[in-house]
This record gives sequence, C-alpha cells and structure tokens, in this order.
Amino acid sequence: MRRLIRFGLWTLGLVALAIGVTSAIGIETKGARPGYVDAVQLALPAVVNISATRIVETRTSPFANEWYWRYFRQHGQMERRVENSLGSGVIASADGYVVTNHHVVGGALEILVELSDRREFEAEVALVDRRYDLAVLKLRDAPALPILELRNSDTLQIGELVLAVGNPFGIGQTVSSGIISGFYALRSYFVQTDAPIYSGNSGGALIDTDGRLVGINTMLQIDNEGLRGIGFAIPSNLVEVFVEQARMGAARFKTPWAGIDAVGVDRELAQDLGLERPTGVVIRSMHRMSPLAEAGMRVGDVVVAMDGIAIHTPAELRYRMAIGRPGDASRLSTVRDGRPLSFDATLKLAPETPPRDTATVGDRGVLRGLMVSNINPAVIVEHELPVNASGVVLAGVPESLARIGFRRGDILLRINGRAIGKPDDVLELAGRRIRDWEIVVGRNGMQHLYRFRT
Repeated sequence: MRRLIRFGLWTLGLVALAIGVTSAIGIETKGARPGYVDAVQLALPAVVNISATRIVETRTSPFANEWYWRYFRQHGQMERRVENSLGSGVIASADGYVVTNHHVVGGALEILVELSDRREFEAEVALVDRRYDLAVLKLRDAPALPILELRNSDTLQIGELVLAVGNPFGIGQTVSSGIISGFYALRSYFVQTDAPIYSGNSGGALIDTDGRLVGINTMLQIDNEGLRGIGFAIPSNLVEVFVEQARMGAARFKTPWAGIDAVGVDRELAQDLGLERPTGVVIRSMHRMSPLAEAGMRVGDVVVAMDGIAIHTPAELRYRMAIGRPGDASRLSTVRDGRPLSFDATLKLAPETPPRDTATVGDRGVLRGLMVSNINPAVIVEHELPVNASGVVLAGVPESLARIGFRRGDILLRINGRAIGKPDDVLELAGRRIRDWEIVVGRNGMQHLYRFRT
C-alpha cells in the first residue's frame, strides 16, 4: 500500500512538472494562446506599409560600364529618373504621426501609407535625419490610430527574445523572431539582433514578448566589417526623442552638444593612461564653450560612464547625449591621472555664438551661387566639422562648382593665396575679374587644392 501511495505521488509530481514545462516553453494549454500571438496582435495594427516616389539624378556616359568610369563619375550628363522605394513604418501617435527610416522616404516627392486594414493615406515628411536614419511622417486626414507602448531600450538585455514586425512590399505583415545578440556601436548605436530583417521590413517594429516597442528596424550595409545575418534596430529611447521633436514642429533634429572629440581606449592607450584595462573614451580635444568644459572636465579625461551607464565608444557617448534633452543634468564618471572623478553637466544645444553670418555670391564670376557661412558650434554640428573648426564653410555648392569637386561642408581656407576668415572675404574676391583661380579647402582633416581657368 505504501509503495502504491508513493508511486501515485510520484506520478502526480511528473504530471505537474509536465504542465509547468509546457506552459514555460509556450506549448498551447487549455485557456492559453500559443507562442507570442498576444504580443504580435498588439503590434500588427500599428505597423504600416510605406511606398515613396522620388526623383534621382545620376550621371550617364557611354563609358559607364567600363572599369575606369568610377574615377570619372563627377563628369558626364545628368539624367533624372523616377525611383520607387518600399518599406515599413510604425504609428507613433494616435493623431497620425508615423516613424520610419530616412532611407525609405528621404527625398520623396509622394508618400503613401497603407494601414494593416488596407486603408491608405497620403503623408508628408515632418522631420528627417540622415545621420540617425530616422524619419517621421504626418498622415493627412487620419482618424484616431492604434499605437504601441514604448519600452525603455536601456532595460534590454543580451539573450532576450524579440520579434521583428514589418509590412513589406504591400503583400501583408510578416513576423520573425530572434534574440538581442548585442549592442552595436561603431558609426552609430543600435540594438543588434539575429531576428531576420528583410529590406521591406526597414522602418518596422522590433518588439519584446509583451508587445512593447524596443526599436525601429533598419537595414545597414556593413560588408566591410563582415557582419552578415545580423539585424539592427534604432533604440526606442532615441525614437521617442525624435518623434517628440517632430510633433513640436522642429525643422531639424537637434541633440544636446558635447563639444568634444573623443576616441575609444584600446589596450595600448589604456597602458599610456595608466588604466588597469581598456575602458571608456578619452577626450583629445574640446571646444571652449563645451558644456563638459563648463562642468570642469578637460582634455585627457577618460569618460567611463554617463548617468551610471557604461561608455565604451564615442558612438555610445553621442547616443547618450542624443537621447537627453536640453536643460537636463547628467553625471559623467571619468578617470583623470588614474583617479576616478564625477562631473555634473547641464545639457545644451550647440550655441549660435558668434551669430551665424551666411552670404551667397551673386550672379557674377565663377563662384556665383556659392553659399558660405562663418563657423560657430551650431554650424560645426550641422556640417559635422572638427570640434575646433573655425573660419568659413561652404554651406551650399552650385552644380557648376560641384562638378569641379567642391562639397557642402568643405572649409574654405584660401583663395588665390589669400586666407579666408569671414564670408565677406569670399564676396570681395568673387567680385574681382580673375582668370586663373587657386582655391584650397579642408575636408576630413586633409587639404584639397583646386586650380581652374575661366
């Protein structure tokens, strides 16, 4: 009898264990929905299909298929053609704002958004930023729309299961699953996942198993780093700030300014700095108006954390600044001469100090149509110039000078041997009758010399 009782209790234990296991791994049990149906059903109504039409200008030549053509692409006849792009998007607010990727809608003339229930709405771009590959659209005459709850992307952990939801090519919605495989920070900062993200899924939602938005899927071409079979998403914390600015009517996406140039600390640099191990980023130059300088930091300091979150690369520091808001107080943990220090910095936008002075060369001479501006911190950020750049920048380049090789964002150093310090210097020289020109510009830390005759 005792053996029968023990056998019965042992059997009941196995049954209870089996029920617990099936529930844990998501096998359907009575009264429960299988897999991640609930999470997906929350996401599907908020994920849309986007089709965009743009005009693309390309240079054509009978030699375009020859191997040497790549060295002469700046020459040739300009040809315009219509290009269509397809992608996904996520409804960001009930009043008709949709977030997607810049590469889906950037430069688009017409944009059409199709909801999950097949309703279609025309849309216009409210805010777009190439650097972060983000865009916000505003639907015209849209009713109240379903949205996704945002999750703080800083709470994501490696190994956590996520789902990529898209609406590619207008064929219907798709879902793929994977895990958070890392956080990628080289050119920018992304949530990295092995969930397949196909081209048409760009701009779609990356959600957790509770159906909350943790990122906007994006497609990256990173062949040089050899990263294949890996998906990337823009973190929801950055998406939240971006959408917030779009709804406030911002013309450009503006982020708090660090006013520094920093590099990651590798093993060799860690030894030179007296660090026990490679960690953080070291400040190698700093603008005199930097909020970090105002807080007491200086060149040579190693920034190891911001608001308690570790910093490993310059991209991570830029991201931490980007998700902040002007006026916020942030604590930066640093190492100086081997000693740990903390500084409280008040975040601010890059100032327009001295005031921006922009001038355009009039309808005269070879430089006609060239737009130039003096350089201040706001201009440095806008044109992605070195942190201590000064002088005059090319703010707009006409086609005639673009064919020669000038680019927007070039720093104008000298014209015919004369140093350029302010926009008026350019206007004065442009008005002279000069046949032979010699212009030197700075670009990416290098000087480029252009000689031509009119």
